Amino acid sequence: MTLLPHRAALWRGDTLLVADLHLGKSETFHAAGVPVPAGLHSETLARLGDAIRAAAPRRVLILGDLLHAPAGTTPALLASVAAWREEFPLPMQLVVGNHDRRSREATKAWNIEVLGERHLEHRTLFTHEPQNPGDDADYAWCGHLHPAVTLHGGRLPTKLACFHLSPRVGVLPAFARMAAGTVYARQPGDRVFAIAPGRVIEV
Repeated sequence: MTLLPHRAALWRGDTLLVADLHLGKSETFHAAGVPVPAGLHSETLARLGDAIRAAAPRRVLILGDLLHAPAGTTPALLASVAAWREEFPLPMQLVVGNHDRRSREATKAWNIEVLGERHLEHRTLFTHEPQNPGDDADYAWCGHLHPAVTLHGGRLPTKLACFHLSPRVGVLPAFARMAAGTVYARQPGDRVFAIAPGRVIEV
């Protein structure tokens, strides 16, 4: 597994793993009258495009929360992501997350295959919410927790998104930048990789 500073990972050399894109988040907030920056999805898609160019994967596997909420799935968002997919037409698959319950219109428009809530491949389990891999898999990859780590040593503590890997479950960082990161306690055997500008650092 190769961990990338784009908040993604390359699995088996040809599958780009991402989680928690939360496309339509700014549109959802705007529908509720909450002022947030518009067009957050444009930055997310640009960074996903950068990751695809850097890793040259055969496919992209999204571990849940492709969308933020039905209210944010506007015609403008559907059209914007569809245009992006024309530039990046490689196969994309979605393991359904808790925000994806009503994602059929978007996944159809964007030509994304929906795999369900659990996907097992090469003895690796892919889910959105963390699950023990059980007897059928050697390792599990997931998202959902938006892991982060706090670094000390400078004038002020710095909080960075991270990959949090336990002996049998790996948690991807939220791909969306506007996603509150959660710092949670390490357990024996855990490894944490902070995402700094242009690099991934084990801390």
